[in-house]
Amino acid sequence: MKKYRLTGTKILLERTEAKTQTEGGIFIPAQSQENLLQGTIKAVGPDVKIVSGGEEIMFENFAGTSIMLEANLYLVMDEADLILIFEK
Repeated sequence: MKKYRLTGTKILLERTEAKTQTEGGIFIPAQSQENLLQGTIKAVGPDVKIVSGGEEIMFENFAGTSIMLEANLYLVMDEADLILIFEK
């Protein structure tokens, strides 16, 4: 496994998956699923001030760049693209 460091105010996050089934058990077709704009922070750059790893956040539409690390899909975005932080 390669080691990595984020630069500046960059944030690495794992996007939250959209629901594929309702609470009643009905499956939702892929084209009808919401494109959730939220995720969990996995790592932050050295200049990030307002969030830390493990926090759940919402971000702007079209924010970030998708990357593959260790066969997992992540988003890398700037701290300025965050909209809100969910309280624990």
